[in-house]
Amino acid sequence: MLALMSIWFFLLMLSIGIFSVLAVLLHRNLSEALKLGLFLAIFDFFFENLGGYFDLWVTKNSVLFLGFVPIEVFFIATLAGATYYLLFPRNWDTSTALSTSFLIAVVGAMIEAGLVSVGYLEYLTWWNSYWAVVAYFLTFLMMYKVNLLITKD
Repeated sequence: MLALMSIWFFLLMLSIGIFSVLAVLLHRNLSEALKLGLFLAIFDFFFENLGGYFDLWVTKNSVLFLGFVPIEVFFIATLAGATYYLLFPRNWDTSTALSTSFLIAVVGAMIEAGLVSVGYLEYLTWWNSYWAVVAYFLTFLMMYKVNLLITKD
């Protein structure tokens, strides 16, 4: 059981590490970064709980669940949104936003496929990795727009 719980912890520590290094190197506004991060975490919280409620997926092996969402995922999403702010400028053109959203979607779905393969995530009914790519793509297109609306830097 301890080995199973370590993947969520590993992903959380990896998220903290990536965010910390970028925060030091890029010298961007951390309060604005955390604002975008919190937006993503809250959006993810509702999206994942909705999917859990409708039996599209189930997550496993967390130390604490917030509804259907592992608490580790809430913090990972916060750091992912903050890292998005640190890495990507607000003044992108649409084609860059589209291509970057697609890249993030593919990587996100690949990470989920890994979680499925080790038993941390199970897709149910009609949900699969293809739908995960679509969901990530739309989420990060939305993040592009939200970054324009809620951040100042």
